[in-house]
Amino acid sequence: MRCRLALIIPLLLAAQTALAADGPWYTPVNISIFPPIELIPTQNKVVGGLSVNLPYGKSESVYGIEIGLFNREDASFGGVQYGFFGNHVCNLYGVQIGIKNEAEFLWGVQSGWYNDADNLRGVQNGLFFNSVWDGKGLQMTVFANDAKNLCGLQIAVFANDAKNLCGLQIGIVNVARQDLRGVQIGLVNVARRLFGLQIGIVNVAYKNALPVMIGINVGF
Repeated sequence: MRCRLALIIPLLLAAQTALAADGPWYTPVNISIFPPIELIPTQNKVVGGLSVNLPYGKSESVYGIEIGLFNREDASFGGVQYGFFGNHVCNLYGVQIGIKNEAEFLWGVQSGWYNDADNLRGVQNGLFFNSVWDGKGLQMTVFANDAKNLCGLQIAVFANDAKNLCGLQIGIVNVARQDLRGVQIGLVNVARRLFGLQIGIVNVAYKNALPVMIGINVGF
């Protein structure tokens, strides 16, 4: 058995080198154990159909359905991606489901324990934490949402944090570290500059005429 493996692995590595030299390799199906031990032994492949990774697979792009423990695409993914432990994609158009989901550009939905996107156009549904750099859409979680710039909604049981928010925050603690253009609803609401409405027990807007208000605070 060891002799057979000793022969198979060099052949797979040679095949990987040969396929990569010819540019992207297009296939309707790929099954991967761990690169290069896979049906199409090159990371420079585009799967249009079904990709199965047990435990790990890596492709240039996948369009269709991907199932595995760890999934990774260096370029794009379009469709439904389920990675039990994690997914990592450069550009995501569709749905990403797993414990940890990562995308540089997300146009669709992330659902998991921890979701991270540089650019969001869609929904992050996280059990523990959602993070986005620049977003338009919805973040909802049990524990905390974080965004640098968000135009949309942040909903959390515990805490929402954004540098600049245009929209609505609902949680026990809501923070807009620079500008809030919209509404905060919670026990404690904090903003540097308020252009909108705060509803809570303690409402803070540092740069407004009334920096601290109980119950409700309005800024223009």
